[in-house]
Amino acid sequence: MTDQEIQAGMILNDSQLGVLHNMRTDIAEQKLNLDFTPNDIGSYTQQEAFLSGQLKLLGHLIDASESSKKEVLEAARQSNQQ
Repeated sequence: MTDQEIQAGMILNDSQLGVLHNMRTDIAEQKLNLDFTPNDIGSYTQQEAFLSGQLKLLGHLIDASESSKKEVLEAARQSNQQ
């Protein structure tokens, strides 16, 4: 794939972004609702790490889409000025 194809593929539509935002909200709620039990610290730590990883991944996908969208729009604007 070319760099342009990769960049275009990173741009998510509004529905896709909405789904990712909703997923991120649901996961954040799950993380907030985790029960800490002193007798089972390992389980809590695993669940918290898993949910944190999911939040980071979703944030990365959302940020990458927005960044790619800005770059494509800027390239189009510069192309139109020439």
